[in-house]
Amino acid sequence: MIGINEAIDLATARITSSKQSEKVPLPSALGRILFSDISAIKNLPCFDNSALDGYAYAAEFKDEELKIVEPTIFAGDEKFYEIKAGQAQKIMTGAPMPAGADSVARLEDVNAQGGTLKIPASVHAHDGFRKKGEEVRAGELLLRRGEILNPAKIMLLAAQGIYEVDIYARPKIALFSSGNELKEPWQSASEREIYNANSSGIAALLQKYGFKNEYLGILKDDFSEVCEALDAATRKFDVLITSGGASAGEADFMQSAMSELGFLQVFDHIDIKPGRPSKCFAKDGKFVFAMAGNPMAAFVLTRAVILPILFKLSGASEAFSAEAAIYAKLASDLKLKSGRVNLTVGAYEGGVFTPMPSPSGRIRPLAAASHFFLADPECDKVRAGEIVKIYEI
Repeated sequence: MIGINEAIDLATARITSSKQSEKVPLPSALGRILFSDISAIKNLPCFDNSALDGYAYAAEFKDEELKIVEPTIFAGDEKFYEIKAGQAQKIMTGAPMPAGADSVARLEDVNAQGGTLKIPASVHAHDGFRKKGEEVRAGELLLRRGEILNPAKIMLLAAQGIYEVDIYARPKIALFSSGNELKEPWQSASEREIYNANSSGIAALLQKYGFKNEYLGILKDDFSEVCEALDAATRKFDVLITSGGASAGEADFMQSAMSELGFLQVFDHIDIKPGRPSKCFAKDGKFVFAMAGNPMAAFVLTRAVILPILFKLSGASEAFSAEAAIYAKLASDLKLKSGRVNLTVGAYEGGVFTPMPSPSGRIRPLAAASHFFLADPECDKVRAGEIVKIYEI
């Protein structure tokens, strides 16, 4: 049996290098992955400008009484201004610095009267303005191929006047559920039948992280039907995710069906609770993930294992799970069964993680949870107050 990281590594080792790119505008680029390096087009700031509302002056005349010259310089002003020895000029935040000035004193820090002002000793010379190129130099590498675009990186690109970016095309993903006992939420169900909650939850989880997907329905427990549906789906999609049909039950056909279709098994069972009977198959750069039908197991395995693989499949060079990790204080003692990795969901608030019961068949704890915690196999108890690493669901 293998661990989570080993499962992810085994799958990502099967990723083929031939990936396609597409060009998207910045409003559609959140969470997407850069296909190529991006260098700065212009300096940032692109000109010397004031960092605050105040008076621009030359530091060498700081201790003298300065004569105020007109007009006030505003952001966006394209006129050329110059101050001479012993002069100061009123300036607003973001406005271009007048030639001859190398400092700005904040409005509220000076006493301007009768057309003159004095700079208090408490005001530091050479402060209050932003120098051209002090943040970014034209030609400097801004972002690297494989970086995931977050809001701050999108802001950085916009500041360069970059509106469209080349990003990796996302894999085409489809979902199945499996089992004769399942009914769709829009159908009527008897007391012995179960509503298909897994597909809705997994689809929403994938969408949260930017992965569009298509739901293909419920696979009945019929080997020929399963093979036919999977064969058609793997021809159209890059990734299939199924829940149900992954364990050792009599009607669990997934492993046999994958073998019939020529897919090689990448991993079989993961050393984790819940979610142990999880499988991955690969063929020609395409992947099929088969998880047990228990809702908690299917949901958290999608988050902890499949999502990191999908990000790698989408060209990411960053470790997705590492980026999402934070540290929190455990609210209460947590008893665990040692011998495998234990995944516990819980609520995070104010630096505290409150664990919740995480049996594989439950759904309600997920609805109240925001994060999850992975305990090492040798760990059988974590005490209240200990600092633990948790991940956003």
